[in-house]
Amino acid sequence: MGAYAYDAVRLAVAVILLIGGASKLVSPRPLAGSFAQVYGWRPVTGRWAARAVAGVELLAAFLLAAGWAVTTGAVLAGLVGAGVVTFAGTAMRRGATRPCGCFGESSGRPIGVHNLLAGVGLLAGAIVVLVLPTSGPVEAQLILPLTAIGALVAVMVRDRARLLAPFRRHARAPVASTIQQRTGAS
Repeated sequence: MGAYAYDAVRLAVAVILLIGGASKLVSPRPLAGSFAQVYGWRPVTGRWAARAVAGVELLAAFLLAAGWAVTTGAVLAGLVGAGVVTFAGTAMRRGATRPCGCFGESSGRPIGVHNLLAGVGLLAGAIVVLVLPTSGPVEAQLILPLTAIGALVAVMVRDRARLLAPFRRHARAPVASTIQQRTGAS
């Protein structure tokens, strides 16, 4: 039972880190803007710091998912979680209003308790991976593809409205035919 929990937590932490790291790598500006507001950093410094955080998150996700250096990946994940907790706490104390884009979030919601709890969850997940017994080699080989699939599904579910928007016009009846049907005209 412990091995299944180990695999589930390892998979969840890897998916979260993959989504967060990839989003920061593609768009470091939200986190860079938050760094500027909270710490007074220049935009260039904030972007470099955001990319460094993204690199650590992606490395931790890969190490956890691939199973090559799970302990190192879990330690890096724990450091990311502790960093999120520290940053969120500092931002809340200083009254920051800018969104950080943490964990791939794009809603524009400012840093708050949800970020603090997400950081605590990530830190707890890393600790669980370090404490629970490991799984067998077959299960370990499945974590890498499951991480990729899980991240893809999570992003698709989260952004489903934006992804489906171009196809909505195909689901609607044309305006002219709707009017003809109502009036009975041909």
